[in-house]
Amino acid sequence: LTTNSLSTMDVPMFVSHALDICCRRLQHILWKLQRSSPLRHYLSMLDADTCQYIRDRAEESISLCQKHGIYPSGQSQHPQQHVSITHTHSFVLRLLSLVAVGAPQERVMVHSLSILTGTLMKAGLAEEHDKSSPARMLF
Repeated sequence: LTTNSLSTMDVPMFVSHALDICCRRLQHILWKLQRSSPLRHYLSMLDADTCQYIRDRAEESISLCQKHGIYPSGQSQHPQQHVSITHTHSFVLRLLSLVAVGAPQERVMVHSLSILTGTLMKAGLAEEHDKSSPARMLF
């Protein structure tokens, strides 16, 4: 879609909404890390400024969605469904290639998100071989 119609789409708007989605997904993953004692130590490997950006952007995005009726106001910010770090990382990498072409002002933050998701991927995949690992439930 984006490779065929890049010249006809509003890339900065697309990137802005894509960042909202990424941050909502990452906020859910960070929330699960904070809630899980065996996994909480992974938070110390992450950049604090990027984590704060994720929290702020996710909260702003959720409140805008509630304002426009996309999410009911009583809905939890942390749904029970599984959020895949692998798919989120892939999405961020695709977004990184897009910002290089059409939204250079967002490039630094998307790059920071790619580092953060990559770190979480490595941490999750490092424990993937251990069948009893609590990380298997998250990643």
